[in-house]
Amino acid sequence: MKSKYIYIDDEKDVSVETLLQGFNDTGIVEVSQCLPENDNFESLTSMILDKLHANDGVIIDLKLNGNGPHRVNFTATTLAQFLRSAFNDNQEEEKPIILCSTDINSNVDYQTDFTSHDLFDFIFDKSIETKWIEFARDLDCISKAYKQIKQINTEDFLSIFCRKEIMDTSVFDIIRGNKFQASKIVGFVLHDMFTHNGLLINESTLAARLGVDMEKSGKSWQNLTKKFFNVSKYGGILSDIGDYYWNDLVIKRFKEITGKNGPASYGASKRIELLKNSTSLDNLVAAKPVTLCKSDYFWTTCVATNKPLDPMEGYVVKEDNDLKSWQEPLYASLIAYANGDLEKMGMSLTIAEKERADSDLQEIDNRQDD
Repeated sequence: MKSKYIYIDDEKDVSVETLLQGFNDTGIVEVSQCLPENDNFESLTSMILDKLHANDGVIIDLKLNGNGPHRVNFTATTLAQFLRSAFNDNQEEEKPIILCSTDINSNVDYQTDFTSHDLFDFIFDKSIETKWIEFARDLDCISKAYKQIKQINTEDFLSIFCRKEIMDTSVFDIIRGNKFQASKIVGFVLHDMFTHNGLLINESTLAARLGVDMEKSGKSWQNLTKKFFNVSKYGGILSDIGDYYWNDLVIKRFKEITGKNGPASYGASKRIELLKNSTSLDNLVAAKPVTLCKSDYFWTTCVATNKPLDPMEGYVVKEDNDLKSWQEPLYASLIAYANGDLEKMGMSLTIAEKERADSDLQEIDNRQDD
């Protein structure tokens, strides 16, 4: 059955029709517009809550108080705060809240109001070439996650993540309690577990930690992940959004397959040698360091190029929020910084790391001049 969402926007123009058609044509979700009938907050919230009884979630345009014919005098954030309060007070069944905008990165008010970011399960920019199928799948996964969480016993919280046991369960304290709050759990998975290496790693980081060049290895890489590392793959809520792997199980599996130490003990070439001998996947190709790097003790990837990187040769990327104790920083390679790839993504290094990167680049220039 399709997940059903209502869409709140003060406009009734081609951009709205494009969004509705984009989602509905996927056949994955069904989206219908809910226009504000007047500027009355209580009237609009009452209408939304009533429609949510027959829908799985709500999508809200960031600029409800824009220039549209159905504009209101309050923001998407104000509306989301009200809905979250209604959900948390058990007045209404908890449903996903999605935010969209034509250019969300340039909206200073939203970007500087970090507290409002937790109100939304998912955010997408409709001003760029929108990947409707990808976003539709994300929205479908989120609505299904809400329903799944509702069915799980609070004493068996690890079943949410399809794990029977985890060595350190304290990392989940933020989402545990007498009652599961779906928005907290979904937010924890999407914004904490999926965004940083730590508990989970994505496929690119998996390749880096195994020392594999994914592209050059071709089918051998696919066979390696499916036949030998599928047991370490994340299968909990929201797992359909992307391929993620439990880091501890990856290391354990590498030891089981090779009969040796964990992959961090070896460079990429040695890791590939061990894997080839143990799996008979002779077409596995070892990853090589990118330009300006020398080490093949890969453990992460460059945030700008997605290429494997030894953290010792990486530079820490500046982030708005403090990392959890179990989260690893985002890294950039020196060549990505030098080429301006970070800047193009709207990202930058921390002050200290920028100074270090500039110093290293200057040192390289000096050596070339000698």
